Amino acid sequence: MTAITSLFFLFLGIAAILLLIATAALHRHSTPSSNSSNGFSLKDLKKLPRFRFSTLTRPETGADQTSCVVCLEEIKQGQWCRNLVACGHVFHRKCVDAWLVKVSACPICRTRVELVHGLLEFECAVWCCILITVMANCQCTEFELAFVLSVL
Repeated sequence: MTAITSLFFLFLGIAAILLLIATAALHRHSTPSSNSSNGFSLKDLKKLPRFRFSTLTRPETGADQTSCVVCLEEIKQGQWCRNLVACGHVFHRKCVDAWLVKVSACPICRTRVELVHGLLEFECAVWCCILITVMANCQCTEFELAFVLSVL
């Protein structure tokens, strides 16, 4: 009887150890890594539009805010910022980058931030402003305007 009880507890111990090893392996595979699909990679972050904050750029982005909600500090003249295209919210570049590595949504409204292939809407708006300025300030020939448009 003692031998049977000893064998029972031996098999019970082995089963418990195997169960712990299996759960640890599953837990390791289920925890999000730094390259999680929930956030952006550093390579993808570089594709998002950025700009230097100024009183001239603020009206173009449509941003009413003058502070970064991630760090709660004022956005000062000349600081690098990001304008999230889908919702229009503006943040310090470093603050929102740290956020977007973990969560690919706006920190304010939770609108999903997505990469757009080709030119982003913000870049298109900047190019349109440049084109309008060039057309208004100089006497360009049709050939020169066609060249500018081909570069865009």
